[in-house]
Amino acid sequence: MKRKLLAITGCILAACMLVSCSSGSGAPRPSDIQAPADTVIQSQGTFTHGTAPEGMTFITQKGHVAMYADMATGLFAVEDMRDGTLWYSNPPDRELDEVAAGAIKNQLYSHLIVQDVLPETKTVKTKNTYVSSQKKDGVTVTKLDDGIRVLFRFVDEGYEIPVTYTLYEDSVRAEVDTAQIKEEGEARILSISILPMMGAQGQDAEGYLLMAGGSGSLIHFNNGHVANTSTYHVKVYGDDLSYSQIQRQNFQENYSLPVFGIRSGDRGLLAVADAGAAEAYVNASVNGLLTSYSNAYFEFTVRGTQTVTIGDAFNSSSVDVFVYELDDIQLGKLGVRFFLLGEEEHDLSGMAKVTRDYLITNMGMKANLPETAPLYLSVLGSIQVTDSVMGIPMDVIEPTTTLKQAAAMVSELQGLGVQNIRMLYDNWSKSQLDEKIVSKLDLTGKLGSVKDLNALKDLLGKDGGSLSLVTNSLIFGKGGNGVSKGSSSVRNINGMPVARSYYSRHLFFSMTEDYLRLLTAPLATDYFKGLADSVAKKAEGVQLMLGDYGNTLYTDFTENGYRRFDMAEAIAQSLSGVSVGLVGDNPNFYALPYLSDAVNIPTSTTEYDIVDETVNFYQMVLHGLIPYGGRAINRYGNPTQEYLR
Repeated sequence: MKRKLLAITGCILAACMLVSCSSGSGAPRPSDIQAPADTVIQSQGTFTHGTAPEGMTFITQKGHVAMYADMATGLFAVEDMRDGTLWYSNPPDRELDEVAAGAIKNQLYSHLIVQDVLPETKTVKTKNTYVSSQKKDGVTVTKLDDGIRVLFRFVDEGYEIPVTYTLYEDSVRAEVDTAQIKEEGEARILSISILPMMGAQGQDAEGYLLMAGGSGSLIHFNNGHVANTSTYHVKVYGDDLSYSQIQRQNFQENYSLPVFGIRSGDRGLLAVADAGAAEAYVNASVNGLLTSYSNAYFEFTVRGTQTVTIGDAFNSSSVDVFVYELDDIQLGKLGVRFFLLGEEEHDLSGMAKVTRDYLITNMGMKANLPETAPLYLSVLGSIQVTDSVMGIPMDVIEPTTTLKQAAAMVSELQGLGVQNIRMLYDNWSKSQLDEKIVSKLDLTGKLGSVKDLNALKDLLGKDGGSLSLVTNSLIFGKGGNGVSKGSSSVRNINGMPVARSYYSRHLFFSMTEDYLRLLTAPLATDYFKGLADSVAKKAEGVQLMLGDYGNTLYTDFTENGYRRFDMAEAIAQSLSGVSVGLVGDNPNFYALPYLSDAVNIPTSTTEYDIVDETVNFYQMVLHGLIPYGGRAINRYGNPTQEYLR
């Protein structure tokens, strides 16, 4: 593919570069997949809707939810008919807000916040539907059988975005089908935030915002975190490794569940990004910071962007160049489903139950709990060191725990009455130790034989335990096994191979050496399936621990490359078809339905200033579904405290 680049050199502080990127017709696309919409919150009886809010008309009702809308602006409200609670797309008392000003004030009236770029002026601007569409007669509202469709024409910008609001028996869903977006002017859309003020709570409300980053966290309404405090802004499913940073600002736990919650008194909302989540950020703000309201919403990246430094980053002569994709939008559908939570679902445990039930009813996850709580035991099989062989330095494999030694450990623990031991066996593969992609069961001989592997598996299985081989299917340092460092590597937005970054512990600056690479998604799924088939054939009953395969996503900007949502779908499809048991390593949402266990679940969240406290929301979601465990307690600074947590 010919990559279109345009560098604008007339600007001293920033320039603008256009990059063409294609995802290819062979990639699975969300637009081809209908988001599941099975009822999650069941309700009994027949319900009658109340009186429509002022300025709105009744649209429809299903289950225990009714919908009302302003047919001129598209602003709407949904009623929980179980108790008459109303949830508004935009605060009904927004005109009384004394905190918001300027563009932020206008967002209180808006369905969408859109960031776009105008190549001619080399500027990125933030627009909203209230100013750019509604005030310029650019809104068309159409009533549907099960909701409304609102078309927003951004008059001056020359593009239009349709949004469909669909009512379900327990929720309302907002969807933007990016295939229907029209960009007829110069401006190009970079991101779309959907319903930024949905369910926003004023200063008189009591409750909190639930964020699902790490183990989970709460942002209490009116917490006073406004001075020198930033809004909450976190990438769902973790950072995109295709975008490098010179300096890492902090350590962030993965936002593994694409949900957030709003609790107000004894009622609540739970939002699930059910389409396009891999391209989303979660944003949240508290009363007094930007507005008089506490609110949270999903922001979806439509085109990839990055600021690239030309020259030495620490030299005053360097130039920052803003880079973004030029091609047409290729994201498919973006969707957020808002569940109305009543008295039984409004609190933290209720939100966890709704999320858990969503995994069961809409994603096909099945409960698989053992009679005895498992003990997870992480064991390092071997390491590779440099040694002198006849005076020549060579890489040599040194065993740290052979398979027979591991069996002796298990026998001793079983003799002490420990049951259901689930061993996670790492550094077992010749390819793995040599930083190559593992394509088959290539057990290093110094650890033992495949017969020893099966014997260890059988010993563990005597009382319900299991053996899992730890895998690394995405990051590699050397070619081999059919993988090339050139053609098999992911490319960044500038067309260069992506180098995996590591950061110093004390300065947080990148210490990347140019040898670690990211494997393209199609190859990653092929090699993972090959490994699973090899293990199933030679060591039936031995499981695989996913490692980065279940918790890492990135964008590949090569021709026919995969975006993050493509990669998430491809990984999920590959997991659904393997013939071995799977253990997740702090797994992302899309991987959960295919796992027997989940380990390394964090017991804390990222400690942003706006956050008030850590909660174990992730653990609560998994409770009752599959067994799970935290990170190894002896890896913490205070193992005793971590054990109690």
